[in-house]
Amino acid sequence: MNNLQNFQFPTNCSVKELRRIYIQKVKQCHPDKFTSAYEQEQAQIELTNLNAAYEQALKSVHNDASSFLNVKEKVQEHINKNNYCYALFLLKKDDVKDAQWHYLYGVILMHTKEYALAHSEFRSALQFEPDNRQFHKAAFDAAILYKRNTNIWKKTFRAIQKALHFRRKN
Repeated sequence: MNNLQNFQFPTNCSVKELRRIYIQKVKQCHPDKFTSAYEQEQAQIELTNLNAAYEQALKSVHNDASSFLNVKEKVQEHINKNNYCYALFLLKKDDVKDAQWHYLYGVILMHTKEYALAHSEFRSALQFEPDNRQFHKAAFDAAILYKRNTNIWKKTFRAIQKALHFRRKN
């Protein structure tokens, strides 16, 4: 028998809401509420099951929230430590490709000087959250760096062409 279903704890609520529901249920089945020994014994069994169900529900709510947040938090920690390869490894394992996922991927790409791809990822993040100023700034910065980087390569390429062309004339 699944204690969660027996006591009907919602699985998609906050820890605070779960605790409120738990306290209400404890008030209904607490052994001190009953006078006869048999009723107290039955209430104690019910309370034990309720406690087990509550612990199970807490773990479920905590794991759902922490697994979603911790991956992205760990990615951010590794980015802050300049450990981009491992940050990328963790990020690629995350199945939830939301705005934060695209933003973090863009940040990693910026640090590896992949400005065009980073710009694309920031634009993907903006599709999820169009009003996010941080995403707008990141997309703008990536576009500027891409343009600067592209211009530098063009100038370098032209200078090499001129030098080669000059040598051929002489």
